Amino acid sequence: MLNSFMFSDCPTRCPICERPLDSPVRLPCGHMLCDVCVTELLMCSQNNCDFQIPRDYKYQPEQDKIE
Repeated sequence: MLNSFMFSDCPTRCPICERPLDSPVRLPCGHMLCDVCVTELLMCSQNNCDFQIPRDYKYQPEQDKIE
């Protein structure tokens, strides 16, 4: 599990639900949400992004270079 405090560009709270961002997920559009919101939402609504989250989207944190 990733902790948001480990990454300088990661917000401390999910911009959707405003809960602490304990398990951040970076979407292909570049926005970061909590893992719960990613599984519950079908679209990124951050800043009118409207990126459609694929139903089979699997975040692979080991491949993400969050800094």
